[in-house]
Amino acid sequence: MKLKKISVILLAGILTLGISAVTSANGIIHKNSAKPKQVNTLDKGYKLVNGNVYDKYGNLLIAMKNGFTPDGYTLSPNFSVVYGDNTNEETASSLVSSTGTDIFNGTKGVPKITNGTQGAQLGADFSFTSSEPDLYIEYSSGTVNRVNFSLNNITTGQVITWFSNVQAGKSRTYSGAYNSSRSGDTFNVKATGQGGSGNVTLTVKTVPHS
Repeated sequence: MKLKKISVILLAGILTLGISAVTSANGIIHKNSAKPKQVNTLDKGYKLVNGNVYDKYGNLLIAMKNGFTPDGYTLSPNFSVVYGDNTNEETASSLVSSTGTDIFNGTKGVPKITNGTQGAQLGADFSFTSSEPDLYIEYSSGTVNRVNFSLNNITTGQVITWFSNVQAGKSRTYSGAYNSSRSGDTFNVKATGQGGSGNVTLTVKTVPHS
């Protein structure tokens, strides 16, 4: 009798293990299984809603269509939005602006931003170098209240970062675009007016890392 009872217990254990194995093989996620990590894009200054890019305030920044911007770019995996507000904007620096290599330095007519169009290209295509791996942008003056800048990697077809609402007399410096394993990549910078179009005086240059 004891032997029969032990056999029944062993059989029940084997059946339980078999069911567990089948359940796992069928891909059913158990409550103790590791959950996939959720990417928090707000840490990078934006959020995705129905595939479109919104700023941290909930305003539409870029209307995407099938994963592409209106200008035909995709978003870099490291895409970020840099805000030109009083919390992180810098007064234009004569020290920084006197160093580096000019990409653009002058006056340009920029269109009003519409659904994330990236606007007028500032200067020619360029590459970063190990000695000048950072990007410096400055809005000196103009008829537009604020200016948006986008940094785009032409080689990969990706938007790298977006400078939102930079005020006149302010500047920003961006680090992170240079990649020593892809030193031949070419980039461009485009600008749009926030709320309207007009002529603006801007500076764009590659600079040493500060």
